[in-house]
Amino acid sequence: MEIVQLIPMIKRYCNVMPAKAAGRVGDVENDRLSGRGALLFMVLLSILFVVPLYASQSNAGKAGEDGTPKAAIVKGGPSATGSEGKKIALIVNIKTAYDEESRKKGLSGLQSMPAENGMLFVLDAHRHNYFWMKGMKFPLDILFFDVDKRLTGFLPGLAPCEECRIYEAPEGTAYALEINAGMAGKYGLEAGDVLVLSDSMNKEISAYREGR
Repeated sequence: MEIVQLIPMIKRYCNVMPAKAAGRVGDVENDRLSGRGALLFMVLLSILFVVPLYASQSNAGKAGEDGTPKAAIVKGGPSATGSEGKKIALIVNIKTAYDEESRKKGLSGLQSMPAENGMLFVLDAHRHNYFWMKGMKFPLDILFFDVDKRLTGFLPGLAPCEECRIYEAPEGTAYALEINAGMAGKYGLEAGDVLVLSDSMNKEISAYREGR
């Protein structure tokens, strides 16, 4: 039911009456009741408008309709705590590779990947981390981030291969994000840009690191 249709119902419920000039005692009492009804009417009317507005704002920045987590890359933010007031360069739907088996498989075997998708690798920053394009069917850009989720470098336009070169991630890499080739250049990504994840994903990653 539309809000416009609800207004007459609220008026009847609240017994809102036009204001009168006070004269007899009964008129004064009616005015008091009218005032109370008008106040209640305004409160209920404000709820109709404010609650939907609040609900729409509170849903901003959450996972997509299918529940897929999202990651944003923010231009040169001073920290990885949020993106307020910073220019968002890129937003992608991500799948996360935590364990060794999922990291080895990565995106290999897929024929293609939607432009807005990517895969996030959660890595041990104290180890040497390596990547190659074995088994890939489409080219990638691989972005590398440190423990503060700052972009430290990337490998652009890596192509599928038969005899594959092995690439070493920069020292201290804690995250790697694989996206479709050409996107890093298209969106002007550069060292110092920040990877921003949702609170729920940060907690999930922290729990994985602590339990490893």
